[in-house]
Amino acid sequence: MLRIFFRISLLLALSYLFYYIPGRFFKLPLFQVKTPKIEYTNEKGAEGNRKISQNELTEMGEITYNSNIWEIDYPSIEKLLRGDIRIKDAKVYPSAPDEVTFLITEREPFSYIRQDNRIFLLDEEGILFGFLDEKEKKDLPLFVIGDEDPEKDDKIKRFIEIIKNMDENLLKEISQVYETDKHCVNLILVDGTLIRTDKDVGKSKYRIAGNLYYNLKKERKRIEYMDLRFDHFIVKENEKDIVKEEEKATVEQ
Repeated sequence: MLRIFFRISLLLALSYLFYYIPGRFFKLPLFQVKTPKIEYTNEKGAEGNRKISQNELTEMGEITYNSNIWEIDYPSIEKLLRGDIRIKDAKVYPSAPDEVTFLITEREPFSYIRQDNRIFLLDEEGILFGFLDEKEKKDLPLFVIGDEDPEKDDKIKRFIEIIKNMDENLLKEISQVYETDKHCVNLILVDGTLIRTDKDVGKSKYRIAGNLYYNLKKERKRIEYMDLRFDHFIVKENEKDIVKEEEKATVEQ
């Protein structure tokens, strides 16, 4: 009987240690949030823009301030933050006994687009997420698509697919992108040169086109347009059509 009593007492003692004490311990002021910590990053891992979503983050900070870190509904807060179109992802987690970290991954502009006489930011997924002045201005192409164009979404996808295939050096020269028909997308360079292309033109061809463009530019030759849609490069220079085959193009690859 004494042995049974001892075992029951031991179980009760262990229950007290494992449930009662930790329960009280985790509710101590030590675990009340005093420092909501906000960290910003962009999609490439670099430091982001600290001006983004200040209202939303202030609200989240007010929700978490003085809350117990063990009682905060982190998934719900992350869901609320991801509801901001400017935020690609959000992680919220306890980073110290009295600190909660908000890790915000912002959307990065891939191009610009004109809508309703204003210029907006587009990310690489084709999502419009802000105004031009919300991010540092970069040398990015401007997509020109009619506001009421029924194929606007499809055109944005085509333009993005084309831009992703382009040589980085040539990409920096692009001022505008627009479509004349489903078989021709026009790229306007900053010097007025027109490049005709489509979604089937591959990366290697853009690389050669970029080298050809810069070589002709060094020779002070003015290019009216280049057409990359065919097996050969078609270059119109000084009102004369010059056809250069890919394998004979005098460019450095």
